[in-house]
Order: sequence, then C-alpha cells, then structure tokens
Amino acid sequence: MLEDSNKLLTSLDLSDSSTELIEELNKLIEGNIKNRKEIKKQNLKFKEEVTNLSHDFRTPVTSIKGFVELIQDGNISEEEKEEYIHIINNKINILTDTVEAFYEISKYESEDYKIELEPLSLYEVAVENIIPFYEDFTNKNIDVEIKIEENIPKILLDRRAISRIFINLVQNALTYANTYFKLEIVEEEEYLKIIAKNNSNNINEKTIDKIFDRTFMGRDFREAGRFGLGLYIVKELVILQNGKIDANYENNEFTIEIYFKK
Repeated sequence: MLEDSNKLLTSLDLSDSSTELIEELNKLIEGNIKNRKEIKKQNLKFKEEVTNLSHDFRTPVTSIKGFVELIQDGNISEEEKEEYIHIINNKINILTDTVEAFYEISKYESEDYKIELEPLSLYEVAVENIIPFYEDFTNKNIDVEIKIEENIPKILLDRRAISRIFINLVQNALTYANTYFKLEIVEEEEYLKIIAKNNSNNINEKTIDKIFDRTFMGRDFREAGRFGLGLYIVKELVILQNGKIDANYENNEFTIEIYFKK
C-alpha cells in the first residue's frame, strides 16, 4: 500500500501525463515519510516524558515511605522523629511542587495560562523565595552568595511566575551544584538581568544546548531528578513574561542569564 512505502516511484514512460502523476505520487510518499518520522519522534518523546515523570514521583515517594517506616518502628528518639517528619514534609512539598508544575505546564501550553503583570521588586521576590532554602544549602555544604541591590526599579512581572523561576533556579542548584550557588540581579540600560551560577560536573558543551528541553536529563544523574522539567518551566515562564533566557557552561561553571525589560 502507498502509505506503507518509503520508496519513491520511477517510470520508463516519459510522457508528460505520466511524469506529472509520478511527481504527485512521490510528493505524497515524501509527505507520508515525513509524517511517520514525526509521529515516531513524538512517541519517543512521550515515552521519555513518562519515564521522567515516573522518576520525579518515585524518588520522593520512596524516601517518604522509608522515613515513615522508621517512625513506625518506634526505636528512635523524639529528636530523630522530628527530623524525619521535617524531611517527610520537604519531600511532600517536592511532590506538591511537581504536580503543580505539570498542572501549570498543561495550562500555558494549551494557552489557558494567564499572565497577570504587576509592578514587582525582583529584590523582594528573590529574597522571599530563596531564604526558605538556606538550611538545605547548609546541609549540602553549598555556599550561597546573593548580590541584589535593594533600590533596583520595579518592573511588570507575574508574581507567581517569577516566584516559580527563582524556586526552580534554587532547586536546580541544590541538585547539581558542587560547592557554591551565586545569584545576582544587575540593572542594565534596558534590562534587569538575573544571573544564577553554580559549579557543576554534570554538564558539558555538548549538552548545554539541550538544557532547557522538556525531556532533557543527564543520564549519569537520573537519581537527582527534575533537571529538565525545572529549567524547561523557567524558560517557558520567562518567555511568557516577554523575557529572554540563555545558558552557558565554561570552566566548570554553569550560568543562567535571564533578561526582563525595565
């Protein structure tokens, strides 16, 4: 059947009508080949997304299950019990954030996600979303350096979207930074620029171009999880607020730069 063929047609009949018919049929075959390749590509992408999603949920659920079993065992001190409950709450927050993130993705990809712009201070939003993670950085021996001027001008942003951006940048650093995380907000002539940096061995020049892809995740670091999804969301939310985003990797340092017009 024609739809199952990958071979183009040829004819020994050199008449004009025969040549035109062959050309039209070959166009159909070429279109069919292209469509089948695209379907195959989308199917592979879907399978990869399902795999990543499964990992995003399985990892914190397994951790929660383990700590619940330790608490139920009863052979722990009250101090340990409080610590385990704290860890469980953190894992639940991760699950909640992941579910919410996928929900938001589904909304703005279906054009139902509405951006509500209002004058916001990047200084205030950054501080309120980074401070809750200081203990996590301390526990991982990651030094944090924040450089933000308090008097930078307010710009039109969506509070929920820009908060999600800062949270995802922090969570990405918590997952992949070796020893430090730096966040700076710089005022330029036309833009306010957010610069997030951390040292990392998990990226290279070959993968940096895929860093914002929805399905990207470093093979050797799947156990860390949520890599592609978090940065994909950052990219989409930056674009939805008419911003620009770029990433680079040099001298073992991963940098994300985000630009919002003043």
